Amino acid sequence: MADLGRKFGCKIQATVKVDAELIGGVRIAVGDDVIDASVRGKLAAMATALKN
Repeated sequence: MADLGRKFGCKIQATVKVDAELIGGVRIAVGDDVIDASVRGKLAAMATALKN
């Protein structure tokens, strides 16, 4: 949490939600910024790259 607080310049209070659609990993949203380290996000990025 401390690393995220330094990155975004504010105190972070976490809310944890389980989302089975992520398959695995984590998705962090702070305001409008999103850090997607989920399997689903990686698969979507790979699919986009293959289409281009």
